[in-house]
Amino acid sequence: MNKLVFLSIVLLLPICTISQVKEKVEYIVLNSGDTLYGDVRSKLEIGINKKYHNKVGYKAPGKESKHYTANDLKAYKRKDFHCVSAQIPSRDEKVFLYHVIEGRMNYYVSGERTSTSPVYSGTTMGYMGGASGPKPSLFIKKDKDFIEVKKKNFSDVVKENFFDCNYFSDGTVGKKLKLKGKKYSHNNIESLVELYNERCSK
Repeated sequence: MNKLVFLSIVLLLPICTISQVKEKVEYIVLNSGDTLYGDVRSKLEIGINKKYHNKVGYKAPGKESKHYTANDLKAYKRKDFHCVSAQIPSRDEKVFLYHVIEGRMNYYVSGERTSTSPVYSGTTMGYMGGASGPKPSLFIKKDKDFIEVKKKNFSDVVKENFFDCNYFSDGTVGKKLKLKGKKYSHNNIESLVELYNERCSK
């Protein structure tokens, strides 16, 4: 190998390593808007219902770890998970939701990878661990409110939040949405959000 080429590769290696480290940065965002970087660990709330978590541990370099609740933070990032603090209708206190899709319409899922909880695998209803844990709750947000999507309210959610777009208003919805020759249920809400952002973004 040409010595000059070899030297160039060696010199570039530290830059690549630094870039990879920056991509793995973890942080918390306080309600004040300040972002603190360090090690972040999620914690399940104590109780029977392990579907939601509302606590995270944070450790700044060289300092003792602290714990924060969803009331204390706007958001946090741990590994590949960006979670936001959310006030949802079924809970008195704020909880953290995993922000799956960002766009004109946003999509969120309860839960996040932890060592003691069911593991969200990256698809709407996909859990590694099967039926041993609770199914995730699914949420959309287009304006200011988080809306939980369930089987029983699927029809109303679609009409109220998707039919402002001509692409969707051509469909018919009952227990399932019939659109362009395909059928969608509440289990397919992630695909519908992606479709909405693709076809209906202003």
